[in-house]
Amino acid sequence: MIFSFHEYGEEIFIGTCGGGISSFNPRTGIFNENPLTRTCTSNDIFMFLEDANNKLWLATSDGLYSYDKQTESITEYNASNSNMPGNIVYGAYIDSSGRFWVGTDKGLAIFDSQTGKCNQDMLPEIYHKEAIRYIFEGRDGTLIFAQLNNKLLVTDKSLTHFYYPLPTNCHSITQDDQGYYWLGKWDGLLRVNEKMDRYTFFPAINALAANAGPPISKDEYGKLWVCGMKGLFIVTPQNEFVPSSVRITEMQVNGKLYADNYVLNPDSTFNLNSNENNITFIFNSLGYENPEQIKYEYMLEGRDSIWTELVNEDKVSYFNLPAGNYRFHVRKFLNMESVDQIAFNIKHNHSWLVYSSIAGILVIILLLFTYKKKTKTPIHVEKPEDLPDIIQKEIKIDMQPTESYVKMSKEEAKEVIDTLKKYMQEQKPYLNVDLKQSEVAVVIGYPTYLLSAIFTHYLKMGYYDFVNSYRVEQFKQSINEGQHKKYTLVTLAEKCGFKSKASFFRAFKKFTGTTPNEYIQQFDK
Repeated sequence: MIFSFHEYGEEIFIGTCGGGISSFNPRTGIFNENPLTRTCTSNDIFMFLEDANNKLWLATSDGLYSYDKQTESITEYNASNSNMPGNIVYGAYIDSSGRFWVGTDKGLAIFDSQTGKCNQDMLPEIYHKEAIRYIFEGRDGTLIFAQLNNKLLVTDKSLTHFYYPLPTNCHSITQDDQGYYWLGKWDGLLRVNEKMDRYTFFPAINALAANAGPPISKDEYGKLWVCGMKGLFIVTPQNEFVPSSVRITEMQVNGKLYADNYVLNPDSTFNLNSNENNITFIFNSLGYENPEQIKYEYMLEGRDSIWTELVNEDKVSYFNLPAGNYRFHVRKFLNMESVDQIAFNIKHNHSWLVYSSIAGILVIILLLFTYKKKTKTPIHVEKPEDLPDIIQKEIKIDMQPTESYVKMSKEEAKEVIDTLKKYMQEQKPYLNVDLKQSEVAVVIGYPTYLLSAIFTHYLKMGYYDFVNSYRVEQFKQSINEGQHKKYTLVTLAEKCGFKSKASFFRAFKKFTGTTPNEYIQQFDK
């Protein structure tokens, strides 16, 4: 996998993931050796940086390298000889004020190329500890630091005002001629306006996902060149990108269809009874995207306080909602213009008033009966069968289980979860790359709709995330056993149950916070 590339004189240096550095001559079409390729032994070359003196700097998994082509001198800087916070250098950047920024696995620092020393004294403490993956300066002087903890830290030139505009994983940043920032993510590209309050997400269609390095480059014509998982892509930022909107097409109540897209309207409010409190919303995009690659966000106003991401799913269910006023929102990931919404009210349960009234009547009748008996005055008392029909009637609620409506106790849910985990740990079905949820349900003896409720409302994750978590642990176990010395990463991932390289890298990053190569390097140390 290519992390980075840089044209330096008549050569193009290529930085890879796990394969070190290579030098390519575009005139001859031949890969050549030179002093840099022979001296730099790092496996991961995250990025290149050329300064005003034409000296080339390399951010690598073993520190920061400098290369002067004229003198053929090469110098390595790391935590032991330069006061660098960490030995893994992910990013390097020289801003418009001449500050040489170095982002490491243990914090940010300013590097003095004359003395070869790093300094953190002028930086706020917030910069000292968090791993910095990438550094970029906008055309207005805004500094952006992409952290490994899925946060984007933004500040001004003076480093006095900083904020987090949005939580997102980001491995590369560039700015087009219109002022939009383009962020390379594992699952696609994110376009952000200059004020950082409007976002457009382009999912990884045809593997248009940025690698774990800085693979986005802008050419002299303003076009963006993006290294994806399956090749090189060109993005023309001048084109108008109009993201498709989201439409809620179905609303289910207690497992039954309540309203479809002909009835659902953002301006309407649906009134539900107190026992109609298990709601499912089904929605889809009005564009021509691959449904499996659309990333949504949803929030139930009146219950949720933040947006929740949703991948590979087109429905959301809520169970046992209390009485109150609600509004369900759904949109494309970080896209405020694509939102659709439905409002509904769940009435309070007033049946207790009826029963309280009846109980009061019975108490009064009993008191009258006792009083009359004492005074020996006969009195007629109605028998229970003579009471109004409302006492005799039994309120019946449809409790037939469906995929979107399952009611169970915590003890019952724990029993299902224990059975599921025992099956995964002992039988290791996740090694099957085509393992389906329905197959798991059959083996452990529970219906599929019940498993769906377990994943959504008790495990708080989707089926595929649950299975992939075991695959990631299996991969880590394989590393502990030294299997990475016998097989390639892709082969080892397939042996652990992953169907593709892209899904493996996404899952590993999601559950560990690092790339597979970074994990292996830390383990080998």
